[in-house]
Amino acid sequence: MSKYDLIKETLLGNLGDQIPISLWKHHPETDRTPEGLAEAEIDFHKLLDHDLLKISFFGHFPCIDFGCTAVYDGATTGSTTLTSAAINDVSDWETMEPLDVNAGELGNQIRAVKLIQEYAHGVVPTMSTVFDPAMVADKISGKSFNKYADENPEILKGALDIITDVMIDFAEATIDAGADGLFLASQH
Repeated sequence: MSKYDLIKETLLGNLGDQIPISLWKHHPETDRTPEGLAEAEIDFHKLLDHDLLKISFFGHFPCIDFGCTAVYDGATTGSTTLTSAAINDVSDWETMEPLDVNAGELGNQIRAVKLIQEYAHGVVPTMSTVFDPAMVADKISGKSFNKYADENPEILKGALDIITDVMIDFAEATIDAGADGLFLASQH
């Protein structure tokens, strides 16, 4: 049975003798370029031959184009640390603008999906990681989203609408780039 059929049958509730497995991890430093991320994800899959390949983008990927900076500081999880938030004052929420998901850091992730699909198509189903809008808002505000939401909830509506639209556009672009599905991440 192909990996695609195994995942499909499992999602339909048809559990057979084989239970699908998926493993994922971050690939610090190498995940900062489309080519580096693609090579790392492909090598990881070739090593373990798991049934579903979750594409683990750079941990602050949706934040960079909004104006944040982040670095890898050696965390064993491969996670990154925000070094500069885009939102430092409540008025910053009102300056947010829509992003072109095919440019900048978001565009790099889409290019990585295309490169991964050159290997994965027909071999293993893939899921691209998409962050929920509240998670992005929390990250771009230096983990202060709840404070802003408590103090000025009316200001956040427009910003959350922009973030939501960006993440929807990004999700659609990764599917257009060949990803078979989405993994919705939420950490806040």
